[in-house]
Amino acid sequence: MINIYITGKVKKREFIKYKNINYMEPYNYAKGLNILDENIYASIDLTLLNKADLIILVLDSNEVRNSLFEIGYCFAKNKPIIILDLMKDSTKYNFTKQFASSIFRNFQELNDFIGRLSND
Repeated sequence: MINIYITGKVKKREFIKYKNINYMEPYNYAKGLNILDENIYASIDLTLLNKADLIILVLDSNEVRNSLFEIGYCFAKNKPIIILDLMKDSTKYNFTKQFASSIFRNFQELNDFIGRLSND
């Protein structure tokens, strides 16, 4: 099983499901919890990041700053960072791209990559 942590505003349904790929998003694991309690949310987030084999950063809004912790943490842990750049002009986020193992411009390219990882 390959665990993929997803950060950024994206719907998990846009990812093709493969039998040995587990997509993880902290918000899905925090459902029903008071995520205003930062200690609980941080604990869930760190657990998922530690479990992840790689991270996907979705650049599709100006809220990438909310993902900087995850990117830095995974970089420090030598986990591959994949960027899905869906923005028309993401030049102000070029600093995040220096950490990327791969950068994709659309879901089809990314899903093809994940399919090769899964051996499906």
